[in-house]
Amino acid sequence: MMSTKKNTPGKSGPTPEYVDCIIFSILKEEKDLFIDFLRKKGFFDREVCETNACGHSGLSAEKLSFIDKNRKIRTCVVCSLARNENIKEMGNAAAYKLLYIISRFYKSGFYINIGVVGAFGAKVKLGEVFLVSQNVCVTKKDSNGTFSQSTAEINRSIVQSVFDKINAAGHEELLRQISKNIKARLDAVKADREISTLLAGGEIALTEGTVKCGTCITFPHVLKNKAELLSDKSLDTLKEWDIVDMEAYYFADWFSLMKRIDSRHCFPKSELLIVKSPSDTCEEALKHKLKRLRKVAMGNISEYVAAYLSEIHEFTDGKTRRTMTCEEYLRSKCDKKHLPRLSRAASDTTDYDTLFSLIAETNSPSGSPFSISQLAKDMADIHRALIITGGPGKGENILLALIYECCASPKLYIDFNKLDRERCGVETICKCLLHLFESASGNYVLFLANLDSVVKKKDDGKKKDDEKKDADGQNDVEKVLNILDSCKDKFTFCITYNTNQDKTDCQFITEIKQKINANKEVVEITLNNICSYNEDKVASYVNCYASLFLADKTEAEKSCFIENCRHVISVEDALKKEIKHIDWQLMQLFGHFDKMFMKAEHLNIYEIISEYCAGHRLNEVVAEAMQRGNIDRKYFGELECNVYCRAFVYARYLYQILLDLEKNISLLNRSDFYLSDFIDYFMHHLLSGSAEKERICRTLLKHIDEVDNNIRHELLYLLSKNLSGDNAVSGEVKSVVRQRIDQINLNDIGTDEENCMKIIQYRTYALRLKDSGNAEYLQLFVEKMKTDKRFRRVNLAFFLNYYSQKEFTYAEVVGMSKEMKGKISGVMLHNALYKLRRILREGMNAGDAEVRMYYYTLKSLVDVAVRTGLSDKIDRAACAGWMQELDIMFEEDAAS
Repeated sequence: MMSTKKNTPGKSGPTPEYVDCIIFSILKEEKDLFIDFLRKKGFFDREVCETNACGHSGLSAEKLSFIDKNRKIRTCVVCSLARNENIKEMGNAAAYKLLYIISRFYKSGFYINIGVVGAFGAKVKLGEVFLVSQNVCVTKKDSNGTFSQSTAEINRSIVQSVFDKINAAGHEELLRQISKNIKARLDAVKADREISTLLAGGEIALTEGTVKCGTCITFPHVLKNKAELLSDKSLDTLKEWDIVDMEAYYFADWFSLMKRIDSRHCFPKSELLIVKSPSDTCEEALKHKLKRLRKVAMGNISEYVAAYLSEIHEFTDGKTRRTMTCEEYLRSKCDKKHLPRLSRAASDTTDYDTLFSLIAETNSPSGSPFSISQLAKDMADIHRALIITGGPGKGENILLALIYECCASPKLYIDFNKLDRERCGVETICKCLLHLFESASGNYVLFLANLDSVVKKKDDGKKKDDEKKDADGQNDVEKVLNILDSCKDKFTFCITYNTNQDKTDCQFITEIKQKINANKEVVEITLNNICSYNEDKVASYVNCYASLFLADKTEAEKSCFIENCRHVISVEDALKKEIKHIDWQLMQLFGHFDKMFMKAEHLNIYEIISEYCAGHRLNEVVAEAMQRGNIDRKYFGELECNVYCRAFVYARYLYQILLDLEKNISLLNRSDFYLSDFIDYFMHHLLSGSAEKERICRTLLKHIDEVDNNIRHELLYLLSKNLSGDNAVSGEVKSVVRQRIDQINLNDIGTDEENCMKIIQYRTYALRLKDSGNAEYLQLFVEKMKTDKRFRRVNLAFFLNYYSQKEFTYAEVVGMSKEMKGKISGVMLHNALYKLRRILREGMNAGDAEVRMYYYTLKSLVDVAVRTGLSDKIDRAACAGWMQELDIMFEEDAAS
């Protein structure tokens, strides 16, 4: 979001704020268009400035930053009058009002007046941009029938100097790019029927987008009949002038007066440049037809103004004014502001070394004990690079921050997940880094946290990639890769990458390695799930965590915390699905919520998350979701909390819908309804203890045909499994499930997505019937899985969506498409093997239909993983051993 700065005058008036450039237009519409174009040209740090001078309507002003030719950060204010709906907001009075209010708040050595104008003597030449070098005001006729004329004071040498600098040697490529952009803008409007008619009739023409010094006539009123003016002999000398507007003369006149008499608010040596571009013929009757061309004209102006300010103009700084370098700007926006809070100073990393050594796996051949301080020393070597990968809450950014604190080399820390992209996005960061690289005298260590968020933001955008590329034809991912490639000779890179993000483009991390691998030894550290280890290692992890994060607690409190924590994350509870993996954020949470966790009795994960959400007021999100009238997984996925909390809040939202299902059926059908393992878990807690569950179930049965077919089966499964098996409602649900499954013929399933959904529906209904004692349907489904690979892969797609926290389309899985590459992780494979072995150990035999279904699911997962590759590392020997053990148990050919 853009920030807003309040700027109000004191009793004697405000002291104007100095900025490098002030750009102003009389119309707010033109100002807004111009700012949008500047943003596309790399101007950044947009800030809305509210101003209200005594007795005046105030400015509509916004402040932006840009990088000049000397690689310094400059600031410009772009403004207009706050209101433009009234015709009185144009002409002499409006020009004076605008300049007066600007001078109360801002002061600069360089002013630029921009705006759309009409063509006067000649026909409109779209694409031309004029630097006004001569300006005359034509007022009403006197008693002799003659128009009165007066000339404004314009410093022609300044205008000519700007023109010469733009066209100077060395700017050929810049001008070619400007002309190319203007031509593309003009080509886009050719298809407009009314505009093409005017082009064919010769009333307007297209140009190559040139800039020229031009002459401008200012009329104080809207022209009603240009032909009559052109026929007036008293205007013969002006008939070949270029453009006409209503304010340029007055701006020049008032500006020259302010310089002479008001040095407090306007420097005597300040300069004014008037830049205009024609969009119409000055015929009032035609203006409404050419409204679209106003945007084109403002775009043309922006091309030259943006290029001139950032690539050509030589700014001068006074003795007391100091501008920021790109490095200073990065430090002001990122660096220590982005560092995560550490519970203990990084001067002694011994306990942190112990903690991370329990979960870190590295490719470093040294064999030395895990040492954060040694990693920091290694970063002084320009031929080294470090990539830390993990999942949500595993602590990769804490580890990166510790290495940063221990690093003695010149360094900079940037967390791409914390960037305010509306003000300072990836493009700005990359530009500043490139300039930092050019100016750096020696080696530099760049700490880049959460690089995966660059991919995530790209994937979550609504526009296609090619629509989001900048003027250089690059999207954010390409910009980052370009920095890694261009700057590797002076920069050492330390990177964290969250490999478990939704929609993560795992190809990105491969490309990162390729870019920096050419002349660097890349050390990779993978942070694993503590839950995949034995009880002793879990205990060591918890004890170490307590010593780090509970230093201010008493020994009794620490002991109580450790005992409760070990209960929650014990292997036994993991087997009971109480918790899936250890989340670093959740562990930190435990350390802060004493009342919740310093209890003698055992707490399950539902109670912990419930109290956490209540403490963080996340339940309010549910009410907000209901008010929105629609919700999707992306909305919940962006909540600032971990995966457990997102699932909890989504479950609460779904439960609220079900409480008044008759009213909310349309809302349910519009929502991006889905179930995952975590959501199912929390829904079970919400429904199992609810006195409303039977009423909810009866309402669902009553309106079952109104519920969308793609979610009907999941709702029936979800509600029915929380009913006791001997009551009337349970019997009714079983009957409906039986009717639904009998409508699906497994031998007549097509290949489109609708038929893929039928396979999932059959699977869900069959599992529900099996739970109530009828395994016949599930046995038929398993037989189809054994003989038909399409059934196996559709089943796998459901499994992946339900358990993996990622989104897989059925088309991806069934078609084994290239998009699957890198989505299957070793953790998924490990967890699936673990789950199946646990089911067997609990006494279910290998001939059980549900067990065999899980077995074929696992076989499909292994098949896809082998074909597409894994996105992370895994203990292949252990998995191979488990798989062989299962093949023998199920009497299958291990080679298959």
